[in-house]
Amino acid sequence: MQVFRISLVLVALGMAIFACKKPSPPPIEITTSKAVFVLNEGNFMGGNASVSYRDLETGAVTADLFQTANGFYLGDVGQSMLLLEDKLFIVVNNSGKIEVVNASDFKSVMTIQGLTSPRYLLKVGENKAYVTDLYAKEIAIVQLSSGTKIGQIPLPYWTEELVLLNGKVFVGTAEHNKVYVVDPTSDAVSDSIEVGNSPGSLCADQEGNLWVLCYGSELNLLNGSMYKITQPGLVPSLVHAFPSSLAYGSMLTSNGQADSLFVLATDVYSFPITQPSFSNPLVTRNGKNFTALGYDSNSYRLYVADGKDFNQKGEVYVYDVQGTLLDSFMVGVIPGMFLFGE
Repeated sequence: MQVFRISLVLVALGMAIFACKKPSPPPIEITTSKAVFVLNEGNFMGGNASVSYRDLETGAVTADLFQTANGFYLGDVGQSMLLLEDKLFIVVNNSGKIEVVNASDFKSVMTIQGLTSPRYLLKVGENKAYVTDLYAKEIAIVQLSSGTKIGQIPLPYWTEELVLLNGKVFVGTAEHNKVYVVDPTSDAVSDSIEVGNSPGSLCADQEGNLWVLCYGSELNLLNGSMYKITQPGLVPSLVHAFPSSLAYGSMLTSNGQADSLFVLATDVYSFPITQPSFSNPLVTRNGKNFTALGYDSNSYRLYVADGKDFNQKGEVYVYDVQGTLLDSFMVGVIPGMFLFGE
């Protein structure tokens, strides 16, 4: 009888294990050429970062593409993402990692660890990328094929967006007034350019010049500003100082031809690179809480995200280049970045 009881226990245990085993998530068909990905930050320490996916042919939205494809959650604070060939790199700030997924099905293939508080990633060589950081006071050098950190470039400040232009890497900073220039061959800082306070968002134009949106500082009562750094010579010039009503900038991007720029600063502004004027907004906030800005060069559409109260699901508004509202759709908590299919 004792043997029989043990057998029953083992059978029951086996049935319980079988019942608790979760089935593999079904495959998801992703058409990257006709899609928009929205990286939602989620709440700090909430572990609810997510990627929303909208199929532009059908209009269907997948609320949490990463969790749906992998069966586990992305992590804490989705910061940025970058598509490199057939892989999508998702930087998760407070989790200190970069999740790498297949663009075709969003299945996780690698997790890049050993980072403190990563912000933005930029490919700078055949198998090499730079990763900026909030706390580490360095740019991490990452080998893309293995996902390992192979070095670092010391910097004295919190680093933000990066741009590779004319063989140089330009790095924005926060809570400071310098853009750093890095030689990607030697992995060393070669120069610095003084601009306004917190030059965090960078964008190149079609003429090979660098535009820098300086956030300013609400804490220190420093207004935002826009600088243009001309090539060659790396000469900075102030092209716009925000008035008190537009004190703090937050995001900068360009159209497909890089002959016009879009700026998020309270409202959304658009201007040709030959006439950087902020006099009339293209899209007004009207009580919304704008948290992200992006331009789809395939459809000539401008995307603006509303983070609402930072707790409920956000909403994305789609405009034409004249600022006419065309569409909207719901996404995750605190939408912070757009990525468009190529």
